[in-house]
Amino acid sequence: MSARHTTNEPGVSVIIPSHNCRNVLARVLEGLEHQDFDRFEVIVIDDGSDDGTAEWLATIKNDRPFGWHLLKTAGLGPAVARNQGAKQAQGEIFLFLDADTIPNPDLVRRHWEVHQRHAGEDVCIMGKVAMAPELMKLDQIRWNEHDLPCQPNDVIKVNHLKYRTPNSSVSRALFTAAGGFHSGLIASEDLELAFRLADRGVHFYYYDDIVAEHYHPLNLSQYIEKSKTYGKALAYWYCMSPELHPQLARRFGLYHPSLSFGRKLRYVIKRLMINQFTIDLITMLAGGLRKKYFGLSDRLYKAMFGYYLRREFRVSFHTALCVLGIYC
Repeated sequence: MSARHTTNEPGVSVIIPSHNCRNVLARVLEGLEHQDFDRFEVIVIDDGSDDGTAEWLATIKNDRPFGWHLLKTAGLGPAVARNQGAKQAQGEIFLFLDADTIPNPDLVRRHWEVHQRHAGEDVCIMGKVAMAPELMKLDQIRWNEHDLPCQPNDVIKVNHLKYRTPNSSVSRALFTAAGGFHSGLIASEDLELAFRLADRGVHFYYYDDIVAEHYHPLNLSQYIEKSKTYGKALAYWYCMSPELHPQLARRFGLYHPSLSFGRKLRYVIKRLMINQFTIDLITMLAGGLRKKYFGLSDRLYKAMFGYYLRREFRVSFHTALCVLGIYC
């Protein structure tokens, strides 16, 4: 496709961190080539990839129909990568995509238009992240963690606890005032930012008709490793922010004395049903039910993710205290 660079200043900066996602990143960039809006730039941050991403990006840098920048970070995680992208960005709206979220042709325009309609308000806009049909197969081990219950083409105001980065946008001013993503978190950096944005009075809106497709295949070992990464990050965050303990406990299924009786009861039941003695059976059932009962399989994989996350949280808690110098 021939370049259609615009002379206008970019209204939107699309910020994409990437770690070993060369193949699907090509689909993301192709989706951006076909946008029906041209007042945007794209910033790709190669975060320590070893799959040839940097070399491939260098060969196509002059063959994009939009202004774009290529940055490199040293594998320090998406928070650091996105913050570096934000420093380079020129747009008044920051639109975050992941290297595995493929945008619909109207995605950038829709984010821009929604922010214009909310001019004068402090808002964060979230679009739909739909699981790619290719992932709804027996050999894919994941649940649709980005799914939000909503009527088709609906707009709802959501709690900040529902925030996730891919297919979301916020103004440069709000992002900068909040201090960007916490560079010490290797996961859950989006939710941690959402807490700080909410403290500043930012309202979160979910638009079901602003759509990107999520394509990130995982096998069982990769899925478990991902859950452990979130557990480690949560341990660090939990130690760092004692004032958030009750909210984090409710969000991630941890125990805290402030929980209501009902939540404490659910916590006990969950520990009795999902533990080291039952997790193998749950894993087997999740795979076995995938073909005929996808929804139930999805819930079992979600339960499995939570089990490994909380187990890693308990393992990493003392290490996190040492890292923060709180106790060692």
